Amino acid sequence: MFRQSAESLIDTTVQEQFASEGLVSVQIERGTDFDGDPIFTVRVIVNNGGRTIDPQKTTSLTRQVRANLAEIGETSFPVFSFISNDDFS
Repeated sequence: MFRQSAESLIDTTVQEQFASEGLVSVQIERGTDFDGDPIFTVRVIVNNGGRTIDPQKTTSLTRQVRANLAEIGETSFPVFSFISNDDFS
């Protein structure tokens, strides 16, 4: 059975949730927080014409990703940033 990597799992979850929000890309980096705990820094780049992203999607994303990561034994915490493609370029 294929075991999906943590990064791939995060990418897939974000793609599923934000496809209708003008998703451009998902950038994921492993790192540590100020206390030395493992984290994923996740930048979600969107091109949505200045529309506000659905807040229900953004607020539930961390919970969804954490549950998916737990299923594969990953304990790193995902930290999300949502950036307009115009601001990112």
